[in-house]
Amino acid sequence: MARAALRCPSVDDAAELNRARWDEIAALHGQDTYYDVEGFLAGQLMLSTREREQMAAAVGSVSNVDLLHVQYHFELGTLSWARLGARVTCLGFSAVAVERASSLATTVGIDARFIQADAQRLPAELAGAFDVVFASYGVLPWAARDAMVAAGMATPDDLHRWQRAIERVAADSDSALFAPRFAAAGRTASRLSG
Repeated sequence: MARAALRCPSVDDAAELNRARWDEIAALHGQDTYYDVEGFLAGQLMLSTREREQMAAAVGSVSNVDLLHVQYHFELGTLSWARLGARVTCLGFSAVAVERASSLATTVGIDARFIQADAQRLPAELAGAFDVVFASYGVLPWAARDAMVAAGMATPDDLHRWQRAIERVAADSDSALFAPRFAAAGRTASRLSG
């Protein structure tokens, strides 16, 4: 009996498999009790006290700050930053997540911009446009570079492409890269210059 040859997926195949999975997840989330969509629709902020405190320590008030949230989900958090006065752009990998976030923003009357793209290959029109680049909880494994590479989930090139993409969209070297819960690693937010 002949065995079928195994084929390793190409980078493009792997990206499409990943995108398809995120589309599935984005369609389901918010229909559960974990994400408090009803609370959000009623006007609640979907940011923890810790997130608000860490952002305030990093950049002060977000009012009139141009904020890019990379790799968001269907995005109650980013829309909450908009409620606090930030001008937000949400960059998502999943078309379903982009549609859901856009629909939520329209429903509650929040002005936000939504873009579907790979965070390693950001659209050129975003270059130099943001005071704050926000990466939330799901992105934190990318910050643990050695662990991601050791687990075979990323290559050093993947991580460098992501970092360079983030640097390109920052308004200048004083723009903040903010990722909550870096505090445990001693890095709540950092200036791109340092």
